[in-house]
Amino acid sequence: MKARTGMILPVVLLLICILLLLAGTRHFFSQHQLTQASHGADYEKAFHLATGGLESVDTLLMKAVDFINDGRPESFPKVDKAPAELKPIIKEILGPDGLIDLDNKKIPIESDLFKYLQKDFEDYSSLKVELELRKLENLFSFSGAPGPIPDEREAKVMVLLHAEASVNGAFARVYRYREAKLVNILPPVLGKFALFLREQGSVNVNALADSIIGKNQVNDSPLMVHSGTGCSLASLPPDESVSFFDRQGWVFLGSEAPWKLGAGPGGGDDEYASAMVSNDLRVFSIPDTDALSSRADISYYSQPEYLFKELREAFYRQVMQESASDDLLSARIRIAGSASRPAPTVVLGKAINRWLLLQGLKNERTGLYAPLPNIGEPQFLTDHWPGMTAAAARRVRDNFGGDFRRYRERMTSIVEESCNAANLRALAFHDPRISWQIALNPDNLPAAIDLPAGSARASVDDRPVSFFEMNHGSLYCLAGSDGRQLFAGNLSGFEDIGYLKARAGYKFDSAADFYKAIQTDKKKFIIKDVYHIMGDLTIDRPLLAESGCGGMILVDGNVTISDAINAPDLEPVTIVSFGGSVRVSTSQPLTAALIALKNSVFIESAADISGMIAARDLAMNRLANLQKRSLSFNQNLDVTDAETCERAFRLFMKPQGVTFVR
Repeated sequence: MKARTGMILPVVLLLICILLLLAGTRHFFSQHQLTQASHGADYEKAFHLATGGLESVDTLLMKAVDFINDGRPESFPKVDKAPAELKPIIKEILGPDGLIDLDNKKIPIESDLFKYLQKDFEDYSSLKVELELRKLENLFSFSGAPGPIPDEREAKVMVLLHAEASVNGAFARVYRYREAKLVNILPPVLGKFALFLREQGSVNVNALADSIIGKNQVNDSPLMVHSGTGCSLASLPPDESVSFFDRQGWVFLGSEAPWKLGAGPGGGDDEYASAMVSNDLRVFSIPDTDALSSRADISYYSQPEYLFKELREAFYRQVMQESASDDLLSARIRIAGSASRPAPTVVLGKAINRWLLLQGLKNERTGLYAPLPNIGEPQFLTDHWPGMTAAAARRVRDNFGGDFRRYRERMTSIVEESCNAANLRALAFHDPRISWQIALNPDNLPAAIDLPAGSARASVDDRPVSFFEMNHGSLYCLAGSDGRQLFAGNLSGFEDIGYLKARAGYKFDSAADFYKAIQTDKKKFIIKDVYHIMGDLTIDRPLLAESGCGGMILVDGNVTISDAINAPDLEPVTIVSFGGSVRVSTSQPLTAALIALKNSVFIESAADISGMIAARDLAMNRLANLQKRSLSFNQNLDVTDAETCERAFRLFMKPQGVTFVR
C-alpha cells in the first residue's frame, strides 16, 4: 500500500507539469498569433496607404506629363505656368533647360493628399513616394554618313514610382513602372520647308493658261503656297530681313533641270494671282539718240506684268503674238503667296521666276499707250508688225535707226530671274527710287547698297544661303538657330526617314487597330503619340489633335486622306508614308505635314492644307475652274527654330503601368 502511494505522487506531479506546459505553450502561441494578426493588420493598412500614395502621385504624374507635352507657347515657361498642384513635381522633372531631366535620379514627391491618406494613422505611420526617370538608351545615334543628324536627346526611358508606407512598424512597398519615349514630333530637316520637292516629276509645273479678263477663262487652279508671315512690296526694313526670312517656311525644288515658274494673274483675282510682281508703271523721257525725242508729247514706258494668254490677242494689241503659246503659261505652284496675301520665301534649288516686261510708247497728250511687240530681227525689218499699221512700224523702226539691238532693249519681253530676286522688292529702302528701280530689274540695285547678310541656318556648298540670289549646289547644310547641326548632304537624295519608326509608341497591323486605339469614350479620334501602321491608311473620319500635344502617324504603305485633320492650336501633326504616296481627296481643312519622300503627294481637287508638303514630286488633277488650293506653312513645324524645337519634345507613355509589391 505504501509503495503504491509513493508511485501516485510522481505521476500527479508529472501530470501537473504537462498541464502547465500545455497551458504555457497555448498562451505563447496565442500571444504570437495575436501579434501576427496585429502585424498583418498593420501591414494591410501600410499596403493600402502605400497604394493610395502611389495612385495619387501617379494621377499627378499623368497630369504633369500632359502639361509638359502641351507645346503651346502660352504654357511656357512650364514651372511658372504650371497649376499649383503640379508645380512641385514639374519643377523636379524638368532640368534647367526646360527639358525633361534624364539624369537617373530619384525624385521625392510631396503631396497634400498624403496628409489626408495618413489622417487615421498620424501618430504612428509614414508615407514616402519617389519618382525615378531612368534613361535606358538613345533612340538614335549619328553614323557620320551624309544626311540628317539625329537629336541624341531622344531616348527610351523607364518611368518608375516607388511608394513605401509603414504603420506600427509594418512596412509595405508598392512599385509601378512604364516604358516611355522622349521624342521630338517635328519632321527632321523637312520641318523647315513649306514645300519640299526632290524632283519635278511628270507634272508640267509651268502649264497653266492664265487669263487677265476673268476667272471663268482659267481652266485649272494653282496651288497657292503661303510660306509664313505676310509682307507686302517695299514694306520690310532691311535690318529686319534676316530674322524675317529665317522665320519663314522655305521651299526646296530639287533636280538639275531648272524650275521655270511663270507669274500669272489668276483670272484677274488677287487671291489666285502670283505675288511679288510689281506692276508699277514707269514713264521716262526718250533719249536724244532716238528720233522720237523731238516729240515732247511722246515718252517711253515700262511696266512689269503677268503672263497670260490674252497677250497674243487683240485685247493686248497682239504684243506677244509671235511668241509660242507655251511661253505665256504660268506656274501651277505659286510659291510666294498671292497678290492679296504675299508671303516672301527663300528658295533652295534652281528656281526661276518668269514675268513680262511690257514696254512701249505713251502719248502724254491723249494718255494712250502703244506697246512695242516682241518680234525677231527678220520681222523687225519688215512693215508687218503685230498690232501695228505699216506706217507705225516704219516710224518705230526709224526711231531706232533701223538697229534691232536698240529696239530689243525697248520692246516687250519675258524676264527670267532667280525666284529669290523677288525678295528684293519686299525691302523698304530709305530711298523709294531704289525700290522703283529694282521693281523692273533686281540687277539695277546700286552697288553702294549693302544687302542683308545670308542665313546662318543654312549653307549651300559652304556658302551661306542667300535671301536674294539662287541657292543651288550639291552640299546642303542646315542648322538650328542655336547652332545645333541638323543635316549635311544633298537634299535631292534625301529620301530615307525610316529611322523615325524608333519614335513610335504604338504599332498596328492594320488601320482598324489604329482607329480602335485612338478612339475616346466620346467617339473622337485623338492624335497624341507616335503611331506606326504596317500597311495602308485611309483617313476616312476626322482626326483631332488637342491640348497642344500633336503627334506623328507613320505608315509603311499608301495614305489616302478623305476627311478633316483638325489641330485648333496648330499642334504639330505629321503623316509620313515611308514607301507609298499620300493622296489628298478632300477639300476639308488639313492641319498636318504630309510626307512621301519616295513617292508623290497627289492633290485630287481643291485643298486647304496648313502644315507642309514634302515628296519626291507633287501631282495635281486639273480642275475645270479656279478653286481654292492652299498650302499655308505651320510655323510650329520649324525645326530650325530652337525655341520651336524645344517646345516639340514629348514624353509619351501608355496610361497603363505594371504594378508589383515587394
